[in-house]
Amino acid sequence: MKITLKLLATYRKYLPPGIPGDNIDLEVEANTRASEVLKKYGVPADGTTVILINGRTPPAGEILQEGDVLCAFPIGTGG
Repeated sequence: MKITLKLLATYRKYLPPGIPGDNIDLEVEANTRASEVLKKYGVPADGTTVILINGRTPPAGEILQEGDVLCAFPIGTGG
C-alpha cells in the first residue's frame, strides 16, 4: 500500500540522498506501524520527535492505512 513520509526541519536529513523537498512516497506492507517506517529511516524514537498521521497525533502502535501521510519533526520546531 502507498503512504507518504514527510520529514520536516532538521529531520529532512533522514530522507534518502537526492530526494527533493521534504517528503517521499513509499510502498509499505499492510499492518505496518508508523514506528516501523520511522525506524527504517533512522528517525529518533527517544521522545524528541513529534509524530503525526494525517495531521493528528496517533495512539501508540497505530497501523498505517492506504494513503496516510506520516509526518515527523523534532520537538521545538515551530512556525
